[in-house]
Amino acid sequence: ADPADAPRVAAPPAGIDRRTARRLARGQMAIDRKLDLHGRTQEQALSLLTMAVQQLYAQGGGCLLVVTGRGGRRFRQTGDVPAAYRRREDFAPEGGVLKRQVPLWLTGPDLGGFVYAYGPAADSHGGAGALYVMVRRRR
Repeated sequence: ADPADAPRVAAPPAGIDRRTARRLARGQMAIDRKLDLHGRTQEQALSLLTMAVQQLYAQGGGCLLVVTGRGGRRFRQTGDVPAAYRRREDFAPEGGVLKRQVPLWLTGPDLGGFVYAYGPAADSHGGAGALYVMVRRRR
């Protein structure tokens, strides 16, 4: 779908309502597509996110699970704590670059018209390192 085809909406995407979030977490509502952005550059991530949102819009909308990762301090494998033994507090509280950027992209001019809501994913779907993105139905 071309960004020109995106619906023109004045209001920015809202947060996902509690009922929808609960249904997604329990598996009572389908996640139509999953996008894992781990290890991607910002340019790659934006390109993949744009493509995924536009394809889901063209298919009639639905829920996209975007895994950004939590982001965190980088540790050398020698001397410091190995990655497998890191604790939650070892990660930077502000999160990684993609975790911060994806919400900005979802509300931006390129994707804002395709997305009507987004919010944090349930722990079973990635928790703080993932987002549910609700893509509009095509009219």
